[in-house]
Amino acid sequence: NTISIFHPSNIGVGAVVGGEVFNVLVIIGTALLATPDMYMPLKLGRFCFFRDVIFYMVSVGMLYWVLHNGSVSRLNAAVLLCGAVVYTLVVTYSAKISAWFAQERKFIRTASRRFTQARLSFMPKVLTGAFDAAGDDD
Repeated sequence: NTISIFHPSNIGVGAVVGGEVFNVLVIIGTALLATPDMYMPLKLGRFCFFRDVIFYMVSVGMLYWVLHNGSVSRLNAAVLLCGAVVYTLVVTYSAKISAWFAQERKFIRTASRRFTQARLSFMPKVLTGAFDAAGDDD
């Protein structure tokens, strides 16, 4: 990375992407090998997994956005730093965010069940022709 400051090259981009691949594969693998047997198999929650997958995809998109024209502006740098701050806050408040999503998911499931039950109770009347035809203008 330091060399790319003095001699223009794409080594900086390769270092960023390569460093992320290293972080995902080697650091996580080594951490799992160092985990005591009493904690194995390690259980990873869906929320934490999807949180990191989404942030990884967003970070790759942000990296493309920054590098697409070949130069990095102060705005680009500020956006990347804001992304890091947002990720840090989301990780910090993951328990609260996960609980909120669980509550919302429960609300949506309940509403979906009510809607489905109402629709299913309406269907036999439609199929059997039990409605009063007085409202029809035919």
